[in-house]
Amino acid sequence: MRLRSLLPTLSTQLSNTQSEKLLSELASLQVTLAEDLILRSSSDEFFELLTHGLIEKRDWKRLYDEVATFSTSIGVTGTVRWKEEVHRKELSTIGNEIPLISTGIESVDRLVVFPSWGVVEIAGPLGSGKTSLITHLTLKYLMDCPESSATWIDTLGGFSPEHANRTKEKLESRFKLQGADPLTRLEVVPCTELSSAYDILEGVVSQVEENQMSKFIVVIDPITPLLGPGLSATSSKGHALMITFMRHLSTISETHGVLFLVANTATRIRRASVTEQAGLSDHSMSRPFDPTSSFAYKPSLGPSFTYLTDMSLFITVMNRRDGRDAETRRVKVKVLKCRQSSSGAICCIDMRSGCLVVGEELLGKP
Repeated sequence: MRLRSLLPTLSTQLSNTQSEKLLSELASLQVTLAEDLILRSSSDEFFELLTHGLIEKRDWKRLYDEVATFSTSIGVTGTVRWKEEVHRKELSTIGNEIPLISTGIESVDRLVVFPSWGVVEIAGPLGSGKTSLITHLTLKYLMDCPESSATWIDTLGGFSPEHANRTKEKLESRFKLQGADPLTRLEVVPCTELSSAYDILEGVVSQVEENQMSKFIVVIDPITPLLGPGLSATSSKGHALMITFMRHLSTISETHGVLFLVANTATRIRRASVTEQAGLSDHSMSRPFDPTSSFAYKPSLGPSFTYLTDMSLFITVMNRRDGRDAETRRVKVKVLKCRQSSSGAICCIDMRSGCLVVGEELLGKP
């Protein structure tokens, strides 16, 4: 989390002038995030680098410790988690019948039960249909809930207004949905840096608080360019940045009821390397559409990323089957992790011109 956003929430009170000077000096030391402060040097080492008289040593030590406490995991009891889960289920339906967010395809919604708030990962190789699924879910949500809004954080400039409008028209035609244009409640924001993402999320929180909104979706498509470059086998800083950012998303979600739909790319690996790993079978990874290929796919950013989400889906393109026209593409959706339904469930979805058409249950099939 950015120090500029964190400082006002700490008990160590500083004047506005003192805070600005401190933030400016830390920025000159390339320290703008909480993890920069905690991972780079000790409290005493940092204090020696600050201008003499800017802040008392005891105040600096207290501030440093508070930032460190904020950046560490805090345990909660099972009772608290149970109450959160009950509250989550109560919010997940409208009139206890219609899910707040769903595809509208019965066979898919029966297996893939989306939470009303939390962090949902949708991973898959390039061209597998991640953005199409997210666009469908977001626009249907906006059409089902006229009081809802959404922010789309576009990290690669891949958002297509034409595709969004085509999806909206398909939804209106298929589900007979009426009401205000959902695209007027969808804000698309370009973002290429992690620090910019924090700024955008601050704006989302302010918007939710000011308007007292209880139904809000944030899409990050994809999140990989923001977190992937920092991950390294020789340094833990990138991993710390990823955990801090994901914890920030979870905090916003739990505090304000925001649902995050996060797209993640996939990494191609040799199938032999998968089966050689202890406790890992070939079926634990998603297979590519060529059964003779020696490669398989797994979500990027590593297994730690999936553990930081509330739900994780993996999408791959399936073989073309006889009887389908050339414009129709079938994708397989596997539930890797889910709080509301069983993990391991598999279903397939037909897509035509980037829009979801029909689904089919494939529970128990490889």
